[in-house]
Amino acid sequence: MMSLGVLNPTGALGLVAVAVLVALYLYDRRRRVIPVGTLFLWKQVAASPLDRRRFRPDALFLLQLLLLLALVGGYLRPYVQRADARPPGGRLVLVLDVSASMQAREAGETRFDVARRRARGLLDALPPGDEAMLVTAADRAHVVLGWTADPDRVRERLDALAPLDTPTHLGAALELALGEARARPGTRVAVFTDLPREASGVPADGLAAVDYAQIGRSDDNLAIAGVVVDQPPFGALADVTVMVLVRNYGHAARSAVLEASIEGEPWMRRPLVLGPRASEPVLLTGPRHAGVVAVRLVVDDALAVDNRALAWIAPAEPLDLLVVTDSREVGAAFEQIARTVAGSRLEVVNRARYEEEPLGGRRVAVFDGFAPPSAMSTLYAAPPPGNGICPGDGLADDVAVVDWEADHPALSGLEGLQALRLARVRRLAHVGQRVLVVETGTPSAAGSFPAAPVPGLRVAGDPPVVVAERTGRHRLGDALVLANLLDDRESDIGRDGDRVWPATVRPSAPLPAGGRHEVDWWLYLAAAALLALEWIVWLRKEPA
Repeated sequence: MMSLGVLNPTGALGLVAVAVLVALYLYDRRRRVIPVGTLFLWKQVAASPLDRRRFRPDALFLLQLLLLLALVGGYLRPYVQRADARPPGGRLVLVLDVSASMQAREAGETRFDVARRRARGLLDALPPGDEAMLVTAADRAHVVLGWTADPDRVRERLDALAPLDTPTHLGAALELALGEARARPGTRVAVFTDLPREASGVPADGLAAVDYAQIGRSDDNLAIAGVVVDQPPFGALADVTVMVLVRNYGHAARSAVLEASIEGEPWMRRPLVLGPRASEPVLLTGPRHAGVVAVRLVVDDALAVDNRALAWIAPAEPLDLLVVTDSREVGAAFEQIARTVAGSRLEVVNRARYEEEPLGGRRVAVFDGFAPPSAMSTLYAAPPPGNGICPGDGLADDVAVVDWEADHPALSGLEGLQALRLARVRRLAHVGQRVLVVETGTPSAAGSFPAAPVPGLRVAGDPPVVVAERTGRHRLGDALVLANLLDDRESDIGRDGDRVWPATVRPSAPLPAGGRHEVDWWLYLAAAALLALEWIVWLRKEPA
């Protein structure tokens, strides 16, 4: 059994050309008025019957009409559909939020448990042969399982999912799913999250094609919102303090106990009472030793992942320092610093002695007022003009700080640098066309200049940004990584309750390509044949 259809219904407007053709024929058949001197020649001519004036198409008109109909029919793009052709299956993209807030417990189960149960219900309703894709949204989008028509594989991957300890960027996962839907007509997108629609990061026209389910209501959560270790350089362990910020994200007063330990040894225990949406800083002082500081909130709230945090108190390493200076004041200042750190080794010499016998074997050397020809692990304080390490171009007074790297360890704890005025600084000399591109490894240079070493700083590269999926202690080679949540957006779990926004723009079901045959080109071929036949008839009709 066959069925017919058209892919371009607007092509029917071309039928106006048929009416134009009929009008042209009627206009051509109108009687022309010719003035004559007398009518006696026509008195014996029989009058034509009235029906002779009616429109009677000839063969040429019929051929032209068929030609127009063939062209209009081809523009409609008709097709023939075989009824026995099986239409392709539908597609479903499941997007699940696996961020930290989905661990919040309500009514004996987590928000993620609710999301997974609803997603499994959509999978169970898929007809056999339909395909599904599984995408998760955390700090980045992740395709857990690509397109597959095996429902058991999808259920297996879905059951293996668990929420992470990271923030969420739902927009990236939704854009990925919508891109799949645009590439494959008939694809349905369903998302399960605790974020409201307006916080998804996707425009409203994009969300119109998404079945959006928001999960969660409770705002019962206390969290450690921040941990700051204040460890003065070259200071004693007794001078170290740890500031812990505890925040109540709920709309009811809550009480809790804050516990702190260092390398498993109890340090401090502090009871707390916080009002609705209130915060309280807690200052921890007098650590017994250095190491990993573990802070924990003892409270029964909806979200547990933000009730713990880790920090680091660095051990005071002894100084191994060489200071080359002609200033007694500078030497005395470094000696005072060395006395504050037990086990430090410091040697202060003047420039003349160093030039006679360069000293080495120190971890760090400080040169005050000059630059030696051979470099070591060196800090240059006010290098003189003309040196090759840091070429200067005179002095400048009353200089403002206009830009800085806020995350650099040397600037840790410094605020308001834009208000700082420097009484006297040394200007760096301009090196002409030389441009230093600093990157990991050996620096490369760009610009128009002879091949020569570029004066500058070789940087080994900043430590890589580590994004941990779980809070706690991690090892990155020999480095210890302490991962905390400390994210207001995840800890502020209060929502408007379970809400569902069905998609208002449903995807159109794709036509099976194997069972559809378009016939527009056949109509165009027929129009070409009719055009040739119409031309032949017109030639025969014309008088020689």
